[in-house]
Amino acid sequence: MKEDFVFLKQAIDKTHPDPSYSADMKRLDQAFMDVERQLEKPMTSDETWRVLTALNPVFADGHLLVSLSDIDQQAKAHLRGGSGFFPFEVHVEADGNVYILAEMGGAASPLVARRIETINGVPAREVAERLLSLTHGDTPELRANFLSGRWWRFYWKTFGAPSHFDLVIAKPEGYEKIRRSAVAKLPASFASEEDFGQQFKFEMLGVLKNQV
Repeated sequence: MKEDFVFLKQAIDKTHPDPSYSADMKRLDQAFMDVERQLEKPMTSDETWRVLTALNPVFADGHLLVSLSDIDQQAKAHLRGGSGFFPFEVHVEADGNVYILAEMGGAASPLVARRIETINGVPAREVAERLLSLTHGDTPELRANFLSGRWWRFYWKTFGAPSHFDLVIAKPEGYEKIRRSAVAKLPASFASEEDFGQQFKFEMLGVLKNQV
């Protein structure tokens, strides 16, 4: 997996005009060293993804990220294998609160706008903070916005694919415990990503801010 890391650094050097425009370069250099040390041992694809995506918030750039290039193929294969994803589409706030937006797939949910308190016994804010630490964006609010649309995949790639989810939902009258099976659907916002033949890729999305 070190080859992916070398490719990433070379791509940034060749493509990005000035990473220091958004990133703290001392912090980024330290993050690169931390990643390189972690990649000394053999890892699965998902483990490597979790290591490399820790760079995303350090880039502090809404146009620069590390992601899996074949996530659409992986997601479809995951569903074909009989597994599913988190049962709701969600809205994540910068403070880590997670709210139900819709049923997975986009259907209206009677639980819309309800805050999720725990997920399989883990505080939802703790889960969100872990996933936000892997998400790109130049502000906490932007990272939360990006994570909202990618929650299903970030949860899957970080915590695995449980067959069901025990949730505690906050309601005006108190808390409700519910159990939902993993859902064999993709979110309404799902869009395929091109496979560039790289397991991990460097993306430049849109126009760099210092080129506007």
